[in-house]
Amino acid sequence: MRLRLGPVFSTLVLSTLVCLTLIVLSIGAMASAGQDLRQSIQERGLKLDESAAQFSDPELEVIAGELETGVLRKFSPLNSVRVLKLAKEEANWMPTYGDFDAKTKTITIYQGTPNLRIVFVHEYFHAIAAAWPELNFQFQKLSHWTEKNTPEDMVYTYSAVWPNSAKGRQRLYQVTGFDLAENESEVIQALDGPDFPSDYSKLGPDEMLAETGTAAVMLLEGDPTAHYRLDSFAQTVLCRWWLSILQGPGLQQGDK
Repeated sequence: MRLRLGPVFSTLVLSTLVCLTLIVLSIGAMASAGQDLRQSIQERGLKLDESAAQFSDPELEVIAGELETGVLRKFSPLNSVRVLKLAKEEANWMPTYGDFDAKTKTITIYQGTPNLRIVFVHEYFHAIAAAWPELNFQFQKLSHWTEKNTPEDMVYTYSAVWPNSAKGRQRLYQVTGFDLAENESEVIQALDGPDFPSDYSKLGPDEMLAETGTAAVMLLEGDPTAHYRLDSFAQTVLCRWWLSILQGPGLQQGDK
């Protein structure tokens, strides 16, 4: 007895084959897009380390966009950072979103960050500061921070006219490296003023540099993020300095 396939069954088989073909083509296109994005990031000087976890295509699009068409394009590639790593979130008492290690020239992004773009730009500014020591020096003068290395700990001093102080009167605030690491809430409550676009920017000159630089990028790129107090920060001398750096000619990177 011969098995005869009716027209309905034949149509079903054909439709199934078409769907499978489209799925295969779609998967291939997605894989190709991911490869293109990875290639683009590597051409901007960053080798991807995905040994612990893998970046998604949307995450790669954000990173590639900042390096190719965003404000950061004038700074890449940097000689101070060579690797971009995605890692699983550390088991810590507070969430860790990103890190820059100057010794290994590595930016690490931790899975689960609520805003990859801000975290990546923030960590990239740490790398920018490492590549341009003169920029770092100018920033500390403008941001009113000084630092002194003592046998016990690094001591940071913030000296500026605060909004609630007497007219023209400067106030001094001294904090140690230990305090910045272990007593963040106390430092955040103690400092105030439009030069700080976020609470995190109050945690010493290094974090203030990265946070104010990132806030300036958000202003230039028209990102109305609620993460920063952009309206008040935009009126400051520090912000205008950043805008002149970000919109001006390229800088000479230091030897690293």
